Amino acid sequence: SEAADPIAALRALSAEKVLATSKAVMFGAGAVTYPPGNTFGPVVDGWVLPDDVQTIFDEGKQNLVPLIAGAAADEFTLFIPKSPFDSVEAYQGFLKKIFGKYTEDILAKYPAKEPGEILKSLCDYVGDIQFVTGARRFVRAMEKAGGKAYLCLFTMTFPAPMAALGAYHGCLLYTSPSPRDRTRSR
Repeated sequence: SEAADPIAALRALSAEKVLATSKAVMFGAGAVTYPPGNTFGPVVDGWVLPDDVQTIFDEGKQNLVPLIAGAAADEFTLFIPKSPFDSVEAYQGFLKKIFGKYTEDILAKYPAKEPGEILKSLCDYVGDIQFVTGARRFVRAMEKAGGKAYLCLFTMTFPAPMAALGAYHGCLLYTSPSPRDRTRSR
């Protein structure tokens, strides 16, 4: 933004520099580490999006239109194909680093008593943090501002081989009827 021609300056940057900067801005120091890519988010431009979305909702400045927000039941199974932990102790140690004295409370909600349970618990935890929590916050903020808001949990799964992923992130995009089917059902 300081350059004489900001667009030319942006175009001159390498893709690696743009992604690294985006990741730092989106996730900050000490945040959860994500794989490369998928690091861009909404752009506050002062016109279409006048401020950070969460700030707009926190201040009750959102448009009061009916809102539906939600998540899929198994959001993160698509992103974590296998457990990064080789033991229950390693999983518990990971949670202890994050939650300290509250680790037992978290383990009560996301338990793993044997290695085969770690992946499901981890995916449930990260899905709740990344998707469910945000949806709940937006619904509550809309209701607080006097608007109508609905919270949904998508649970439909595909047949094999995708069934093992459950109701994963984005699967509801593939379960909607095609435009042709919608036309016939009217």
